[in-house]
Amino acid sequence: SAVVLCAALIKEKKLYTKIEICHALVKTGKPAIDKLISLLGKIGHNQYRKVPSKPFLKDSYPLPRDLAARTLIRMGPEAIPPLVSVLIGDDVTAISEAIDAIGHLCDNHRCEDYFGEVAHCTNRFSSNELILWKSVRALSVFAEAKPLLQKLATEVNHPAIKNEIERSISIIHKRKQ
Repeated sequence: SAVVLCAALIKEKKLYTKIEICHALVKTGKPAIDKLISLLGKIGHNQYRKVPSKPFLKDSYPLPRDLAARTLIRMGPEAIPPLVSVLIGDDVTAISEAIDAIGHLCDNHRCEDYFGEVAHCTNRFSSNELILWKSVRALSVFAEAKPLLQKLATEVNHPAIKNEIERSISIIHKRKQ
C-alpha cells in the first residue's frame, strides 16, 4: 500500500532502494498521490533552502531536487490538481516543492490551465525569495505570464531572481516563435 511504501521511503537510507520504492509508488498511482504530497520537502536534504547564486542556463525545465516532487512528476498530470491545492496552504516548505512539480508537469504535458494558480502563488509569496524564484521559473511555462514577469522585473532587486525573470521571459518568447 502507499502508506507502507511512503513509510519505507522516509526511513530508507540507500539510494537504489529509494529509487525502487519510488518506482513502486508510481505504479500504485492515484492512491499514492496524497501520501507523497504529505512528504513534500520532508525527505532528505537535497532541496533548495535559498536562492542559488549560480544561474540555471538551460532552456529545459529543471527537475525538482525533492524526492516526493520527482515521484509525483512521474505520475503525470493527474498529480497537478492535488499539488495545486498545496499552494493555498501554509506549509511553506511543501509549497516550495509543489511549485517545482507543478511547473515541471505543466511544461512536460503542456498544461496551460494552471497559470492563475501559479500567478496567485507568485503574488502571495512575493516577499519569500525562494518561492518567488521558483514561481518565476514555473511562470516560464505560461505564455500569458509575460506581463506579470515584466512587472516583476521592475520590482525585484535580487540578482538571481532578476536573472530567472529574464530567462522565463526569454523562454516564453522562444515558444511563441
